Amino acid sequence: MNHSINMSQSTPSEPPASKLEVQYSLGKSFANPTPIAVLGLAISVSTLGCDLMGWRGAGGDGAASTGAYFFMGGLLMILGGFLEFIVGNTFPFILFCGYGGWWLSFGATLQPFYGAYGAYSPDPSNTSKGLEMAGFNASFGFLLVFMGIFSLVCFLGALKVHIALAVVELSLTIVFALLAGAFWEVAMGNASVASNL
Repeated sequence: MNHSINMSQSTPSEPPASKLEVQYSLGKSFANPTPIAVLGLAISVSTLGCDLMGWRGAGGDGAASTGAYFFMGGLLMILGGFLEFIVGNTFPFILFCGYGGWWLSFGATLQPFYGAYGAYSPDPSNTSKGLEMAGFNASFGFLLVFMGIFSLVCFLGALKVHIALAVVELSLTIVFALLAGAFWEVAMGNASVASNL
């Protein structure tokens, strides 16, 4: 008796592989991850915007909201991005993880533990002086430039996805360009021009 199985032939009860349909969809088993990432973005960007505009006396380049940048912007956006990856949405995955990384980077820059601005301080006992130094502001401006380029690429990709998303990405491109200009103006000692930007 021959017990070998011929793997090249399918049994009559099995449909050909080309006609198999996927019976299980991850999109139907998980909640939509987009709102959690958008929530993180909305809270972080709104808080930073109010700080940068100086509303009700706010200032310090948004340092008071560092926790929101880490946990609302960074954590929620990266979590939402990876959940988008799991359900097979590549563009939102890149978008949310990219901006989540930005929020974590921005939060780390403002966190004294990481010493980003302290390295520029002329007085080691007062690391916050580093925030005023030309070298720190000029260097930080480059991060903003490259986030603007990332936003521009996302804008071009969003044109195929949704017009509202494209408008948001175009707005972020402009915002990052203005912020980079503001930090570079601070580095050159032009505080009034930086404030207008």
